[in-house]
Amino acid sequence: DAVVVGNLVVQAAGSQNRAMLSYGEEGVRYPEAQLLAAFNTFYSYRENPVFFSNRSNSTAWIGNNLLSGASGINVLGPAESVSNRFLPKSTFQANERGDFSLANGSAAIDAAAPLPLSLSAALTPEFEPTNKKIVFRHRLNIGLADLGAIEWCGARGREDSM
Repeated sequence: DAVVVGNLVVQAAGSQNRAMLSYGEEGVRYPEAQLLAAFNTFYSYRENPVFFSNRSNSTAWIGNNLLSGASGINVLGPAESVSNRFLPKSTFQANERGDFSLANGSAAIDAAAPLPLSLSAALTPEFEPTNKKIVFRHRLNIGLADLGAIEWCGARGREDSM
């Protein structure tokens, strides 16, 4: 399986690839394998993006992802899509400065669906991104899980915030 958990993916306006995450585009070596993607934040500056593209015949499991920026196609191809939300730019503290931590009152806070027991161990994020320098920290669990790569940590945020 291809497991993609807890990533912050930003697509440039001039990106040649429409798909932000593509699985099976060049074929699949193991037909029984599938794409599993959870708790990621995808932000696109490109017009009409495809956030998830599954070109395999297996059904992808895509859940609790936060999508924002330019609107487009959320999921293309066979997939079980659970609690993925496209939210406005205002859902973030300061995306224009690369700060994709959740703003107070964001609809992504406490909005994650429970993971299926069979996928829980593989899809529960342990870390989250902290800044544009690709540094990670342990992801805190405050209340219910939030959508996306970065857990909201209250109105004051974290001392080691972005």
